[in-house]
Amino acid sequence: MNETPPVEQWTSYRYCRNVLDSDPYGIANHFQHGIKQEFDRMEEYSLSQIVHFSQNRFCEMLKTRLDEKDMRFTDLMTNNKYSPLLFNHQYMGYDFDEDEYRIKVRAVDTENSEVRNIHCKYLIG
Repeated sequence: MNETPPVEQWTSYRYCRNVLDSDPYGIANHFQHGIKQEFDRMEEYSLSQIVHFSQNRFCEMLKTRLDEKDMRFTDLMTNNKYSPLLFNHQYMGYDFDEDEYRIKVRAVDTENSEVRNIHCKYLIG
């Protein structure tokens, strides 16, 4: 993945209480035995390569790709179309419809308190 930094730049992890915390409560090098040895060991268990890709960049990339493919869902109550990535929403719950093999999700838009009822095949939270 070209968007990720080289592994040498992220072998040490700082554990903090929040993003602005200048005093971490722990720093750990998860590749203390060497990067190559750790990657070789992990290949035993996974076909995927380990990368570091920050969540904010991942969400933006995912949103762009979904928009490019015009993948949106329709609110069953209002017939409005929305991106499948919901920001500023609070999850309320779900039901599974075995006949349609669909998930029915309820979420509230925290900006305007609008309740959304969404049918989908996959739910990731």
